[in-house]
Amino acid sequence: MLFTSNTGFTKQYANWLANDLSCPWIDLSKTKWVDLDEYDMIVFGSWLMAGKIKKGKQLKSLLKQYQEKNWIVFCVGRTPLDQIDFKSLIHQNFEEDLPSSVSFFYLPGGFDKLP
Repeated sequence: MLFTSNTGFTKQYANWLANDLSCPWIDLSKTKWVDLDEYDMIVFGSWLMAGKIKKGKQLKSLLKQYQEKNWIVFCVGRTPLDQIDFKSLIHQNFEEDLPSSVSFFYLPGGFDKLP
């Protein structure tokens, strides 16, 4: 589980998922390099700002480097789910369709920092 968080919402989701999946999690704001060779599935969580995935360049690099892995990517944002245009969001961040090995999810977040 890799994540980056600004207000704490993404970190909370990452914590819940890591606990449910019994897997380790890595805060990408505290590390620059990760070795993902031993994992079959990788979960990447981030937040959106103006429709762009934070750490998006790192995500694209990891997707390319570990393209044989199964990926779950989730993004947290303030926009209500029924107002999200997933096709535009994917195109804006990946300039192409997602590989079939990637499952993408959008989760509600907020502006206020969690305690």
